[in-house]
Amino acid sequence: MTYKNDITIILPVYEDTSSTKLLAKDISGLSEFQARLVIIDDGSRLYPPQYEDFSDLALNIKIIRLEENCGHQVAIAVGLKYVAANFPNSPVIVMDADGEDPVNAIPYLYDGLGEKKSV
Repeated sequence: MTYKNDITIILPVYEDTSSTKLLAKDISGLSEFQARLVIIDDGSRLYPPQYEDFSDLALNIKIIRLEENCGHQVAIAVGLKYVAANFPNSPVIVMDADGEDPVNAIPYLYDGLGEKKSV
């Protein structure tokens, strides 16, 4: 089921839980969205993300763990497959979990859904 301003954000992560936590906190501040995070742990051994890391945030979070590091693109593909199977009507944004993608761009991307754009 999707809601108004429902959005799914896929975050591939490898050994960078601290940045992922900061990004998730910023995303939770987007009060106009019903956001869910799909975190793809790309084989982290030292610092894998845990649900407890995000327990203070009002976000729906799913962590998918890959047995070994498969690379950024494979992690994204796994996330897209999960979202397609579980939230087929939800808009999706893929972001780098290291904070390089600005959270304040999410409303602009969402507002542009369905518009024909020249890229």
